[in-house]
Amino acid sequence: MSNSLAIATVTEVLGQVVHASAENALGKTVVRHTGRPEEPGALVDPSVYLYLYQVTVNGALRNNDLPARSGDGRLQQKPQVALDLHYLIVFYGNDAELEAQRMLGAVMSSLHARPVLGKVQIQDALIGKNYLNGSDLAEAMEQIKLTPVSLSLEENSKLWSVLLQTRHALSVAYQASVVLIESEDTPQQALPVSDRGVAGIPLNQPIIEQIRVLDGNGEVLPIHQAIELSATLLIKGKHLQGQVTRIFIDDEDMAGNALAIADTEIRLKLPDPGASPLRAGIRSLQIVHGMLLGEPPVEHIFSSSNVFPFPLRPTLAASLQGAAIRIQLVPGTGKSQRVFLLLNELTNNPKPKGYRLNAPKDNGITVANVTETDTIDFPITGIVGKGTYLVRVQVDGAESTLQKAADGKYNQPQVIVP
Repeated sequence: MSNSLAIATVTEVLGQVVHASAENALGKTVVRHTGRPEEPGALVDPSVYLYLYQVTVNGALRNNDLPARSGDGRLQQKPQVALDLHYLIVFYGNDAELEAQRMLGAVMSSLHARPVLGKVQIQDALIGKNYLNGSDLAEAMEQIKLTPVSLSLEENSKLWSVLLQTRHALSVAYQASVVLIESEDTPQQALPVSDRGVAGIPLNQPIIEQIRVLDGNGEVLPIHQAIELSATLLIKGKHLQGQVTRIFIDDEDMAGNALAIADTEIRLKLPDPGASPLRAGIRSLQIVHGMLLGEPPVEHIFSSSNVFPFPLRPTLAASLQGAAIRIQLVPGTGKSQRVFLLLNELTNNPKPKGYRLNAPKDNGITVANVTETDTIDFPITGIVGKGTYLVRVQVDGAESTLQKAADGKYNQPQVIVP
């Protein structure tokens, strides 16, 4: 790799090679130009132009340094750009003595015999060139190779008429490849690995197939049993136990609440009300496996299960408070959650009344910096008629349950609107 002076250095070295070959061909002075060819007015001495007319990215090495930075933006290795330089060598001379053609033949013969710019050649070419002080092209590992380029009649015509906009002269095109220019930024060098170890990681991904609720005796309750705080869950699946087993409900690690962990089932006690970071709604359960690696051992995550959704249902107490029905929720609800009050009239009337009421804005939270509440007042004036109503609450799609009387009919919780 080289610094930003690499392009100018290649032009200087190649210019000296071309100039020396042209003078050797004629045995007299040849004027050397490094830049855009211009048709000479009154030709005194033969001339040769070396014109860098195009720079392209080298297709083979363009992505060798990717990625140069880590995900957090830190420099991992010096960025480099791989370039191909396209030169046009133009000859002017006495046509009667075929000077241009003699110079062309000598230059092409010389570049064919030595198509690589060598280290000593580059160092010698830079002697006395103060404007190229600091160039390190001679130390580059990738050598610069010179290759003649065949331009079609159409390409040659466009080059002279559109790009150069001067009368055509005897010329030849060469490509110098590959020039690697490296950034001056310095990456932070990591410490060498002090110790090495080998660990085997099983390929069995944990799979959650079903979540059931257990009663106080550890018996499995019916599949439709509501999941509420304090419930004991039976998580059934495959490959559930790992060296380190994490049980996440949303972003909360509940592994400390696990009663038993086995390969095909996990028994998990949900937190009690007042000690739970969980809110009612559709929650997601996931098993994550880790492994202890290194010295001292550090936990590394290597496998996770499917995400299994389940409704964590709220429990409630309802009362009439003036012109509103007050609902006390367990667990509490956040101000951004969607909460609805569902009322169904308890009556023998074949057409009982029913209502679905929206919670007030922000679920009634009006105090700054407060994001959660366990009490919501639902205004009912002019909305709910007189009667006795069964009360349910729906929080983000998870609905509270109703209790049954001895005759099997729903009877609680209820509220009386006078």
